[in-house]
Amino acid sequence: PLWGRAVDRFGCRTTALAAGFCIIHGSAVFIFVQRENWIWGYAISLISTAAWPGLELASQTLLLRMSGTRRADRQNSAYIAINSFVAAIAGTLSGLFGGAFARILRDWNGSFFGWPLTYHGLLFILSGCLRALALLWLRRIREPRAAAPQDVLRYVATHMYSNFQGALLLPVRWLGRWTERVHPRRIVRPNG
Repeated sequence: PLWGRAVDRFGCRTTALAAGFCIIHGSAVFIFVQRENWIWGYAISLISTAAWPGLELASQTLLLRMSGTRRADRQNSAYIAINSFVAAIAGTLSGLFGGAFARILRDWNGSFFGWPLTYHGLLFILSGCLRALALLWLRRIREPRAAAPQDVLRYVATHMYSNFQGALLLPVRWLGRWTERVHPRRIVRPNG
């Protein structure tokens, strides 16, 4: 619901840009996951995990808005068909490219700012670079009444913080309800 409200309030393009910015590092952060120090990599990847629904929802809403115009029905369904076709081709080619890349560099080892790096890490870095290029392309989409991506990030961060705080304090509320059942308050009424 949070990302849906962001799309309605700030626009598809802006929400997609903000969520896309949060997922650029999603795979590359796993370079820093090591046996001794694994928690930071997983903790930072949670940002990307939380942002994926925003990107998906914004792109689907943008596609539906494009196909929902008052043009011919045949053209409206063509938008969805072309999008599905391009997504299928890109998914197939990315798997083939990733497999070929991994096969060619399977024995390669290096370092990245002192962290050990294998072909997995190179694939992760390449994935982040391609995501950044996609965001540059996304900036070219024009959408009326679109807000700034910073507004979306501020909105989402505020609501996630309040939701996290509510979840953190939930056991305290349960304890209060339990004590109320065990020891109900007695209402003292004045005689009269």
